[in-house]
Amino acid sequence: METEKIIDMVTFSKTLAGYHLLLIMASVDGSLSKEEEKVIRKYVKMNYSFLSNLDEETLMLNNLPQELYYNHFCKASIDFYGQTSLKERLDFLDFVMKIILADKKVTNEENKYLNELYNLWDLA
Repeated sequence: METEKIIDMVTFSKTLAGYHLLLIMASVDGSLSKEEEKVIRKYVKMNYSFLSNLDEETLMLNNLPQELYYNHFCKASIDFYGQTSLKERLDFLDFVMKIILADKKVTNEENKYLNELYNLWDLA
């Protein structure tokens, strides 16, 4: 069974959905900078200190073909939305912005994904 089909059958916890969203946002421009990685680690430490090992999730996302990022991102966005309050989503968006701005440039892809978050979360 293809990875994408397996992922579609699973509802991510708020924690994993958020982590997936952050990693994808950091990677859609083609690279994961040290600055972006620091922001992700800070977010995880502040919000999910009980998580000790995200290596498996990171490996899965690293192996996800770029052409599947968008669908996976939308799924994780919907799962996150269903388990969070408006305040949690707005706080999360602050970290997304920090990731986008961490490398001092905003790409078209990053902008596209950010706009999609606003649309999916009815913030547009």
